[in-house]
Amino acid sequence: MNEIQRSILKTLCYGDVYDYPLTFRQLHKYLISKKPISRDVLRNSLKSMFIVKKNGKFIYLKGKSNIVQFRKRREHESISKIREAKKIAKILSLIPSIQFIGLSGSVAMKNCEKDHDIDLFIITKANTLWISRFFVLAILLVLRKRRRPYDTRTQNKICANMFVTTESVRMPVSKRNLYTPHEIVQVKPLINKNKTYEHFLYENNWVTNYLANYKIQKINFHKKTTTLIVQYLDILYFYLQKFYMRKKVTTEIVKKDAAFFHPINYKKLTNDLYKTKYRHYQNQLPTGQKNAQK
Repeated sequence: MNEIQRSILKTLCYGDVYDYPLTFRQLHKYLISKKPISRDVLRNSLKSMFIVKKNGKFIYLKGKSNIVQFRKRREHESISKIREAKKIAKILSLIPSIQFIGLSGSVAMKNCEKDHDIDLFIITKANTLWISRFFVLAILLVLRKRRRPYDTRTQNKICANMFVTTESVRMPVSKRNLYTPHEIVQVKPLINKNKTYEHFLYENNWVTNYLANYKIQKINFHKKTTTLIVQYLDILYFYLQKFYMRKKVTTEIVKKDAAFFHPINYKKLTNDLYKTKYRHYQNQLPTGQKNAQK
């Protein structure tokens, strides 16, 4: 097995963590590789991989043909959630400080179940994150769309669980592992003001160290400033909300310019399961091929 075939196996294993078969276009786009691979080279490399199967347009690992039906069903379930997300995002975009609203998680990949909530990733102007979050949650409460931790019915509820500012869109080194690049490139824009989405991607162009086929263009981004009054108010809103959440915070990140509300460490769960799957399929290879990749 050569380097390209190992990249194919890694990419399909990562998709398999989510029971998600890939189209050829997605396999090329999300290929786990340190260097770009052309479509023709990728297509030729697939031909000799007995461990890779295909059903229609979907590519998956041997023995996992059932996930094709999973994906088709979940794509159907995702349609109404995406429509709902667009409606809510349009309302939230009326908040002047909000510069970007994107879909993240399973809905962004059209891979959700009927009872899943809708995850939103929000970018605000500098020094307005906590004011923005306050009004986002207030609007969601009025619309009866806010997802709360204790909710038993979460279908189509909105979980605004990631906030950053235009000054803090670049993910820290501690987050630069295989999980985060996928989360970044899979975000689907709903509202994009002043090329904030493009700025977000460019500031995280390190993702191409993991997903080399993903194309990111350099842009000229003009940051929007805020008044001193708003900045001071944002500090006040930050400490008020932080005080309110003090007994609830577990693994969440709560900072002045970034807030990530993920009580479950999906990064570790995903990476551990991915590694287990990769080892499993490596062990199914003929001895000569296994030795060739050590």
